[in-house]
Amino acid sequence: MSKFIDLEGIEKFLVNAVNHYEKSAPTVSRYADDLYVRLQEKRPVQLWEVLTVLELRTPDGWLQANFAANLIYKLEDRMGRNISGQYGF
Repeated sequence: MSKFIDLEGIEKFLVNAVNHYEKSAPTVSRYADDLYVRLQEKRPVQLWEVLTVLELRTPDGWLQANFAANLIYKLEDRMGRNISGQYGF
């Protein structure tokens, strides 16, 4: 039987995102790491949250760091988190 959602693939993607954005966009790296931990610990994760993070990678490669950080800021704002004074820039 095939899986509906490939959690292992998502986790590998998140590890790559953490490593890729570690220096250039710490906000993105921290968020991807947090999402990875929540998946590992079987804590609640929204599907649209995962789909948004998957947008960090395009057919041409990784999003530029400032675009990636903006994507994460907008995601956190949609989730109702306070994004004023966020780390990373």
